[in-house]
Amino acid sequence: VFDSGRDTENMEGITTPPGILNDSTTYYWRVRHRDNHGAWSEWSVETTFPTMRLPADVNRDGQMDAADLAAVAAAFNSPAGGPNWNEDADLNDDGIVDIFDLVLVGRNFGGGQEK
Repeated sequence: VFDSGRDTENMEGITTPPGILNDSTTYYWRVRHRDNHGAWSEWSVETTFPTMRLPADVNRDGQMDAADLAAVAAAFNSPAGGPNWNEDADLNDDGIVDIFDLVLVGRNFGGGQEK
């Protein structure tokens, strides 16, 4: 899913650009390094990490902002499978998108900044 390519700066961690990794997913990773003579190490042991979902990132752009509020408003009272239905807009998982979901998304963002 993601290959950092040659990277001489991120020795202890890396941040992927938005949209690369899916939320609520377990990913497997491994690394190797290249020494000062150009020789590659063996690959590390495979390890996993889970990604989480921001609670009100309805449009899955990595931020909680007014665009998420608009997505919930568009899905408001739309039947499952309807033209504006968005399962991520049902923030309280009660099977419908309603005023309660609008309130939840509104509480979870502040001026376009991530929380």
